[in-house]
Amino acid sequence: MPPAWRSSVIVVSLVGGALLAVAPGARARGSECADSLACPGARELAGADGGEACLVADATPPNAPLPAATAAEFSASDGDGALASVPAAPGYRFPTRHERITRWGWNAVGPFALSGSLATGAWGQWVMREPPEWARDGRGFARRAGVAQVTTTITETSFAVLSAAERQDARYYRCPSAGLRPRLVHALRMTFVARRADGSAAFSVARTASPFVGPLVTRTTLYPARYGWSDGLLSGAFSLLMNAGWNLAYEFVLKSPAW
Repeated sequence: MPPAWRSSVIVVSLVGGALLAVAPGARARGSECADSLACPGARELAGADGGEACLVADATPPNAPLPAATAAEFSASDGDGALASVPAAPGYRFPTRHERITRWGWNAVGPFALSGSLATGAWGQWVMREPPEWARDGRGFARRAGVAQVTTTITETSFAVLSAAERQDARYYRCPSAGLRPRLVHALRMTFVARRADGSAAFSVARTASPFVGPLVTRTTLYPARYGWSDGLLSGAFSLLMNAGWNLAYEFVLKSPAW
């Protein structure tokens, strides 16, 4: 097996293992995060089959663009709602189109994105020396940083388009529960989960697939001819792992909105 394939198998196996580790908790009804949600002014409704009760907000938040689905309706869903461990939250507001476009611009071509591309170019030139076909001078650095920026822009654009197509909010939201374990599980799960327009959680194609789009395009077009789609998959798998790391940072260190 070629070295690139071996590396791809190892990294993809790690990503798959992380997904399997958090999936059982994602399918459970009323997880530790969900248990910690408090709904002021909520009323208690029993399930249609006389099962466990759930809390349902008495009124839709005035700033919500769409009517909020009740937690009872969400819990009764057998569709993709089975992947969501946290029901719709009172007061949640789906981001406006202007907010989504602004977020795309910031992530795709903003200062943080540009500085990340420069850092990637420097790492590729002076640490990894990749690709070796490119010179290690100013022109080579500009080429590496430029390709890194193109990769970022393509990735963030696909992320925004897929999120819009699914009508999902893929921003990171902190777990409402205290404790290390529920917060850790929540952060890892958010690598593959976004919020619907009603605030409930759902599996996100955008979060899962977009990290692979940019690397697949640039590795097969802008890199030397010996690079192929397997290199793009390997780079995408590393990007997915980095997203999980950023989620942990947003959960425990950086500022992020609560669920």
